[in-house]
Amino acid sequence: MIEELNEIKEFLDHIDGRVGEAAHDTICETVERLESKINAYSVLHSISGSFSAYENQLNKIDNIPQTQIDLDHQLKILGNFARKMGLYDAESFIRKQI
Repeated sequence: MIEELNEIKEFLDHIDGRVGEAAHDTICETVERLESKINAYSVLHSISGSFSAYENQLNKIDNIPQTQIDLDHQLKILGNFARKMGLYDAESFIRKQI
């Protein structure tokens, strides 16, 4: 997508001064809207891509049988996992629940 944006920019540079100001402004506004959509898509893609990193880590852990440990202790364990995986807001939230 970066290549496409660069091509559009080159095209705009090429037509600059060759078309009327209104047409140039319309083209620029269209490109800005497209760029905004592409940036939003890129953010969503990077977010969904980052989920796969967590999934990869979770897949390395063997399933453990259900425990009878009390809920507070389970939440402490979960908070430790969240902190270790860099999920600091989640860890803070869990800590407040204990």
